[in-house]
Amino acid sequence: MPDELINTDILGQLLLIQNTLEIMPDAKGMAEYLSKPLLDVPGVASIQICYKGQIFYNSADYIPDYANCPATDGNCVDSCGLVDGDRFKKIPLRTLDDTYGYLLLNLDEPADFPPYEPFLRNICNVMSRVIENREVIEKLKTSNYELQLITDELKKKTVDLEYHQSILEAILDCVADGIVACDKDAMLLLFNRASRNFHGLPVEHIPADKWAEHYDLYLPDGITPMKKEDIPLFKALNGQDVTNIEMVIAPKNASRHVLLATGRQLVSKDKDNLGAVASMNDITELRKAEKELREKEHLIYEQSRQLAMNELLVNISHHWRQPINAVSVLAQEIRDAYRFNELTFEHLDKVVKTIMNELKTLSDTIDDFRSFYRIEKNNKRFKVADVVRKTLYVMSEYFNENDITVDFHVKDDVIIEGYPNEYSKVVSTILNNTRDAFEQRNVEKGHIKIELYKDPSTGKVVLKISDNGGGVKDDLINKIFDPYFTTKPKSRGTGIGLYMANVLVQRKFQGVLRAENIDGGLAITIEI
Repeated sequence: MPDELINTDILGQLLLIQNTLEIMPDAKGMAEYLSKPLLDVPGVASIQICYKGQIFYNSADYIPDYANCPATDGNCVDSCGLVDGDRFKKIPLRTLDDTYGYLLLNLDEPADFPPYEPFLRNICNVMSRVIENREVIEKLKTSNYELQLITDELKKKTVDLEYHQSILEAILDCVADGIVACDKDAMLLLFNRASRNFHGLPVEHIPADKWAEHYDLYLPDGITPMKKEDIPLFKALNGQDVTNIEMVIAPKNASRHVLLATGRQLVSKDKDNLGAVASMNDITELRKAEKELREKEHLIYEQSRQLAMNELLVNISHHWRQPINAVSVLAQEIRDAYRFNELTFEHLDKVVKTIMNELKTLSDTIDDFRSFYRIEKNNKRFKVADVVRKTLYVMSEYFNENDITVDFHVKDDVIIEGYPNEYSKVVSTILNNTRDAFEQRNVEKGHIKIELYKDPSTGKVVLKISDNGGGVKDDLINKIFDPYFTTKPKSRGTGIGLYMANVLVQRKFQGVLRAENIDGGLAITIEI
């Protein structure tokens, strides 16, 4: 290209344009900025800039009609239908990665234009880089803005999360039950305040892997160390059912706690194992109370046994009185017959046989009473009427001596399953209570009515024992089954008979013992 063919002034303007394009705000500004200098280029009649399908015109009056250019959207840039011709040049605005548009030149003197075309192409390259840089900057601004929005939202959610976490921690610290949690790798994550107290953990923070140094875990016996696979939280982590598992926690520097643990595995929506959580209810005081109750019940049981032995001796004495008196009379008869020389072998043999019969009666009485008070280990089916008759026999001598009548009405000869001697003890206790009421109130014509039937509406077997002993005050009748409660003088009552009877009915027969005042007396009902 000969230098004399290039106008140096125009060349200087083009170089100036090339170095100052970066200050143009946008494609429209570039079109306006390029309009005058490029119109001075020989052969150029008008210029337009196509930027992503949008045409920006210069200030020239001449605006060509590009019938082949739809100029609809940015997608038309890659499929532009305009082609170079004698009086038209299309110089792309292109980088290595993208095409942004074109510099469109209409030529009035095509022969004068070629020397300047390379410089215009350099200007288009610079324009392309400027456009690319600006788009990158805009994308960065947009990305920074979006990142800032995400950061602000994350900060807000972090604050909300910390707020809700503090609320959750406060709630968990207010819960009386201990709460522990671990991740899927069995690493301990959470101990609320109650749990920390149970385990004897210090107030200051310690790493989770150091927690186990402060306590030991035992099975319910408090002696056998709990293996890892038996720990409720570990079992829950493995998906096992953990409901009310009893365990003992023994802190190194604090008292032991007996706990009931319930745990569940934590899983995601996709059923992935996330960890486990367990709650621990402190039942230490409950176990202490149960132990005290067992000790108290054992004491009451021993006292009731002593009372039963006393009743046994009383009833034996009544049954033995007549045979012993008979033996005494026969012994005196032998002595008198010998004194008056009237003792013959036949007479002596007759008296000895009579004495032996009376002694056998005494022996049979002992066997009957021993069977009556024998402790039964296995339940069995038995007729209620037979047990009631046996109990009445034990007390029959006392009733006869004190003019106490008993009416026993059996409507249904029912059979129940349980412990016959225990049932007999309940009946005996009720009858002894009636006997004491007669004695305490000097009832001359004591009467006891016993009814046995099966309630058709409930299917329950009912034994109702009523008397004419005066009953119990209405404000005290609900207390007669309480331990150590008695309406008798202290010298005659212990308050454990009816309590033990109630315990036997509930525990041995899953039944109910009720008391109610009736006309002139008290009725106690056994319902099984």
